[in-house]
Amino acid sequence: MNPELFFSRRSPYEKVFSAAFGDGHAVIGATWESDVVLSAENGRRLGRYPRPEVTVEDGFGADPRKYEIWDVVAYGDTALAMTGHERGKQNMWDIGIGEWYAIPLPGVSGRNRLVLDHPDGPFLIAGGGQQPVSVFTFAGDDHPTILNCPPGASPALRVMGRADGELALIRDENGFSAFEPTRPAALHCVATPADPLPYPTDLVPLASVFLPDREEVSVLCSVRAQGAWVLTSGGFFARVPMKLTPFHASVPMIGGVAYFAVALGDQVLLIDAADGRTHMAIPFLGPVRGLTSPGDASVCALVADELVVVEIESVPA
Repeated sequence: MNPELFFSRRSPYEKVFSAAFGDGHAVIGATWESDVVLSAENGRRLGRYPRPEVTVEDGFGADPRKYEIWDVVAYGDTALAMTGHERGKQNMWDIGIGEWYAIPLPGVSGRNRLVLDHPDGPFLIAGGGQQPVSVFTFAGDDHPTILNCPPGASPALRVMGRADGELALIRDENGFSAFEPTRPAALHCVATPADPLPYPTDLVPLASVFLPDREEVSVLCSVRAQGAWVLTSGGFFARVPMKLTPFHASVPMIGGVAYFAVALGDQVLLIDAADGRTHMAIPFLGPVRGLTSPGDASVCALVADELVVVEIESVPA
């Protein structure tokens, strides 16, 4: 395990993402002033781009605002950051060239949304609540695919680790369902038994991954004052005791095995996505405020005001 400092210059990072960018994967560190794109291979800074800004007209005049970035997805030879939604469109920010890209969302509020990296995509999943959960291409769709979800369902997470493209994890009152974005019917269902699990609304999904050897989906959920739970579409569930409530997680694939990397105070726990066992704890010099996994066996942590990458060579049994 070899930790490497990505970018030691002090900078007020608030979030960290990863996506394919150029010839390989890159880490995108979002700051209040700009988005710094860092190479996942050697830590070389690939560029510094202005943070997307929009001018909103209200009754008091023009109000310049900087959009918050919610996620990042690869798009051709660049990467797009998902930002704010307004007036029937989803605003995307092209990190590579620093330009806006808008996806039309006819009839959808877009308040609950996520982006998927997919061979036929990428795709935008939007809607939920009183509106249907719909799948849009980045070109925009007058007649998007509507997912077969119960009333009140809403987009939750990207399901990582699937060779045929990411799935959309949709949350409803009974648990979670995983959808292939090109099909309206769910491929996998993750139920949340009432006993001994908390009420489903108490579960906060942090990360999800496809388990190819089992053909199942695993979901890591945080529960306040209870630590975390690992649930699978095969009916397995296990509590992962923790002293703190986790808020950040990522999905590294190490030796072909899927793990959940979970930020907990000043360390990152490596948890088996199939059975919920904690295999190791990686210490950091400060609280971990964000996580991403830019490569199969790596974790990039947002620690204090720095981005630190850890390459995990092996996992103890």
